[in-house]
Amino acid sequence: PPLRFFFFAMPLFSYMSIMWAEAGMVDLKDLRPYVMRLFPSSRRRLAALPATRKKLQHDLRSFIKRVGPLFGQLYYGKEVNWSLFQEMSRKGEGGLTDSPSRASFLSAASSVESLSGIAEDERSEELKKEE
Repeated sequence: PPLRFFFFAMPLFSYMSIMWAEAGMVDLKDLRPYVMRLFPSSRRRLAALPATRKKLQHDLRSFIKRVGPLFGQLYYGKEVNWSLFQEMSRKGEGGLTDSPSRASFLSAASSVESLSGIAEDERSEELKKEE
């Protein structure tokens, strides 16, 4: 009888061990940030984080103020009827397809790509300074 119980209980025990191991790994991953705060290099990075966030927030808001008006009703409208906008775009009656500012929109979109390149360059410079 004990052998039968053990044999039939194996799937239950396997399932329970997997669940416990998974919960343990989640707890272990949650501990990592607390341990990393003990190291001085991480402290410096964490201290610089609010300034980086503020700069990113400023850059994003200025970009939206610069590019947003090019979208016309999508930017200024309180509520947007997306189905109507999509239909007009397909027919070529509206949206960005016939907008005179389409070229300026495209140039602004290319500036987004250049901004992301600038951000990557700044990040690589910060990593070099830390080393």
